[in-house]
Amino acid sequence: MTLVALLTPVRAGQADGLRAYLRGLRAPFAGLQTHFARLVVLDAGAAQLLFSAKFDGEPSEYLTAIAQVDAAIEIWRHCLRPDPCTTETLVRYLLDGSDRVAPAYVIDVLAPTVTVAGVNAALRMRARLSALAARATKLDALALAHQFRQLL
Repeated sequence: MTLVALLTPVRAGQADGLRAYLRGLRAPFAGLQTHFARLVVLDAGAAQLLFSAKFDGEPSEYLTAIAQVDAAIEIWRHCLRPDPCTTETLVRYLLDGSDRVAPAYVIDVLAPTVTVAGVNAALRMRARLSALAARATKLDALALAHQFRQLL
């Protein structure tokens, strides 16, 4: 798993609009092997956008994919960098690392080898096991054992 964090200055007068836009988003980076992504407008003198993410894969591939998401273009259009904000300039900005913030302390509850695909597979198995548990009282031992083996 890889961690990335950036702190980007927000354009003057754009912080409230950016906050409103972020509140309306629904999983803009779904499908990009994202464990989590956080977008927060911080007020520390001047407003800044904190983007932090944990994901599977190489930073260059992930950040390039992020820059191709329409919502990402709209998010960084509220910021001072990149200027202008297009897919191409956002890719260069995200990859150049000038506004990257190194994590000083990370608490990780998952093993480093756990992937998004692995988490999703475990969740699917959990759902199948729950469905079997709901049916289990209606099954005899042999049928229950057979259905359990089918899950694996």
